[in-house]
Amino acid sequence: MFAGLIKIVRVATRWDLSWSAAVWLWLCWQGLAYATDDGLAASHLPVLSLAQLEKALGNPAEVLIAAADLEAGMAQLAQQRSEMGLKLFGNASSGYAHDASLNDANRNYGIFDFRAGLRYPLLGRAENEERGLVEAETTVQEREQRLRLARNQSLAVLRRQYLVYWSAQQKLNLTRDFLAGENPQSELLLRRQQAGYLLASDYLEIVGAFDQAKRNRETLRVAQQKALNTIHRLTLAASSPFLALPPQLPAPCQEIDLLKSAIMEQYPTVQLLRQRLDGLRRQVSLTRFASADANLDFYSAVGNDDSLAGPEYSIGVSFAVQLPFGRLRQGEAPLHRTYQAQIQKVRQELELESSTVWASAQEALALYQASWADLSFANQRLQAATERLRESTLRAAHWEGDTLEKLQQSRYAYYLAALDYIDAQARQWNQQINLLEYQPQPAGVPASYDTTSDPRPMRPTAVKGFYVWQAQALRELSAADPSFWKRLQRAGSNRLLVSLDRSQIDALAQPLARAAFAGWLKQARSDGMAIEILLGEPLWMLPKHRSDLLKIVQALADLPFSGLHLDIEPDQLTPSAHELPYLLTEWLNSVRAVKAVSPWPLGVSLHPRYLLGEEQWPDIGKGLVEIGVREVALMIYSSNPARVMDVATTILQRYPALGFLIAQSVEPQLSSQESHQSAGRQLFEERMEQVVKGLRLANFRGLIVQDWKFWQEMPQ
Repeated sequence: MFAGLIKIVRVATRWDLSWSAAVWLWLCWQGLAYATDDGLAASHLPVLSLAQLEKALGNPAEVLIAAADLEAGMAQLAQQRSEMGLKLFGNASSGYAHDASLNDANRNYGIFDFRAGLRYPLLGRAENEERGLVEAETTVQEREQRLRLARNQSLAVLRRQYLVYWSAQQKLNLTRDFLAGENPQSELLLRRQQAGYLLASDYLEIVGAFDQAKRNRETLRVAQQKALNTIHRLTLAASSPFLALPPQLPAPCQEIDLLKSAIMEQYPTVQLLRQRLDGLRRQVSLTRFASADANLDFYSAVGNDDSLAGPEYSIGVSFAVQLPFGRLRQGEAPLHRTYQAQIQKVRQELELESSTVWASAQEALALYQASWADLSFANQRLQAATERLRESTLRAAHWEGDTLEKLQQSRYAYYLAALDYIDAQARQWNQQINLLEYQPQPAGVPASYDTTSDPRPMRPTAVKGFYVWQAQALRELSAADPSFWKRLQRAGSNRLLVSLDRSQIDALAQPLARAAFAGWLKQARSDGMAIEILLGEPLWMLPKHRSDLLKIVQALADLPFSGLHLDIEPDQLTPSAHELPYLLTEWLNSVRAVKAVSPWPLGVSLHPRYLLGEEQWPDIGKGLVEIGVREVALMIYSSNPARVMDVATTILQRYPALGFLIAQSVEPQLSSQESHQSAGRQLFEERMEQVVKGLRLANFRGLIVQDWKFWQEMPQ
């Protein structure tokens, strides 16, 4: 190094450069001159992570406007509810009467009457009040979705602006380093050009790189300040410059089925139209008596005229109805036709919005996945530029001639490649933010990879889900620990097949219990966990018990499960050889019947031997394809990865139209040849990775474990 320094000083002295300038030039070439005034000041700035700012995310104007709309809607709903049903009424009247009696004795006298009571709306009047209530409820639901959308968009804006700030910060650091020592380098190059060692055009091109960097610096400062202004507006927590850390973002869902399910059931604009459609359907059923206003009065009256010694009292019942004459000559009520037309319109709007959002989500997913290749290419370019700079630095330290120009050109090429790498990283994160907008997640959740060290994803565990036969324990743990779902996801799982026993299903008939359970399912889904209902009584495949299964599915149909999974294998009934064809046929009939009534995607668990085609059984795989089953969990219970891959490959290749999970056991009651329990968690994961790497077929959906309880108990 010192020999190189002496060489540079000797070369620099030839053009009368000072000792300090020569040393400064050497430091710049070696990439050591970082201590500029800006750098020293930046090192004392407070550090703010994206997670900290997400926690400080307040209520920007967009959210406050949506919240005010929601508050107005809730007030309108309260007003509508207060005006429904029984009403208290009263009226008073007075007058003057002239009475002509039969004997021509006319009489004049005053009359006073007061009436009060209760009025109950009937027919069209009652329906009108109900329609008003439904409309007000629908308005509140729609505005809740608009508020959700505003909050989600605010979070996305905060993330994007933090990314802009971080990106500008990193580029400013690079620009500062590139501009360090500009004056001595420009002076040296000018003297070489004047001495005839450097063409004027080459000189102008090389020093023009400094002007380019200065222009970049000013543009970046403006971009960083604009981002800071927006961050301050959103959080009120960053009013002055700060040091940004690499953004930590939640890992997005990349499974098509789960992503589509989340959009159809959670995305605010889709939910808004679905709620509007539901509201119109409820209102259309309240148009039977649209034109026939009626009410029933229960009243008490008191009156007097001057011919009586005292007032008279009475109580009574009054029924009044009003029907426009023109309505009698019409058929279907015009109001009914109006709602039918609106339903048709909103149905088309919902279909259009769903397809539009889904197309945008698919595009976001494709761009996110493609961004890794973009980032990898930028990284490769940066590595090449780094190596060229290293080589040019070594040559400049040991040889004279045009090596100084080559060094400056290498520094500029490195500068451009580093800027491009930051842009590629920013594009990758931006695509991730775009994708996350379609699957809302709580702010501040750490990402599944560490962006501070390596842009590549962390190695996830191979397991994607679990069978869960202990639903109550699962609910209690998730309620007690807010980070439970995230910890489970970091262990690799993003879906659970959860079984409910008969008593738990019966308990859901109670409105409060049902609402609480539905809320738990929605919270799990918002936290990124897909929960499917697991039904596992083998008797349900028999015709005489099949109706029990269908009743359960229909009774749970309104709950927001992500799917339905049947674990009712024929082997569980221990049939004889001659009974198996019959049981398999009835098993298929049960699956077909469930598919007809299930509101969720359907999956089944099945022993692999029924799909290997080794016996004269019904073609189960073909039947499942015809029924439209989403996926099959193959119960390949073997602790030998090679055996698992061999069996699975045969079946997956035979039925390419079916999606397959591979189920593995960690149950302690099975032998070590069938279960991984005794192997421990680490060896189990290594085996599962072998299976995942070996099954490269398009219809392989991942590994699922039997079961969650025993997996927790496995030694590390």
